Amino acid sequence: MTWWENTPVCERITIMHIQIKVDNGPESSGVRTQFLKRMVEFADHTSKSIQLLYYPPYHSKYNPIERCWGILEKHWNGAKLLTVETMLEWAKA
Repeated sequence: MTWWENTPVCERITIMHIQIKVDNGPESSGVRTQFLKRMVEFADHTSKSIQLLYYPPYHSKYNPIERCWGILEKHWNGAKLLTVETMLEWAKA
């Protein structure tokens, strides 16, 4: 909703439908009633049609978030990020 609220009204008017890229994880599954409830509420709020684009399962190369994590994992080289301080030190590098 934040994205929609921050979009200028003149741009909102030109949008016919919204496509949302969704991870194929259980939190955004089609059987999750809370997720579907929120999607329906958002569609009602915006009066726009919404198309959910699910990434294929086990194909992280298509998911930009998974690609980002893959790069970070290589950078961390197996270090255990057990504390906030450790995480911050690796994030600085």
